[in-house]
Amino acid sequence: MTLLGETGISKAKTIMVGDSSVDIRTARNAGVQACGCLWDFQPETFVAEPPDFQIEHLGNLWTGLRAINDRIGSCVSIAAGGYDF
Repeated sequence: MTLLGETGISKAKTIMVGDSSVDIRTARNAGVQACGCLWDFQPETFVAEPPDFQIEHLGNLWTGLRAINDRIGSCVSIAAGGYDF
């Protein structure tokens, strides 16, 4: 929760972007929504831990996040890499 506290952005307006079920589980544990990237590390693990949203290609990341943003209101995306939620 450190990063959320530092930014002042609420959990309801936060999306974590990840490429494996571990990232999705991290988002769930942090109480934020999860966006799964289908082009990278282990997208096949999303079967066991489905994300709230999925983006198929890196080139669609920005467009996909903007579409999600339009659905839930303004948000911030957080990559898992070493951050303590």
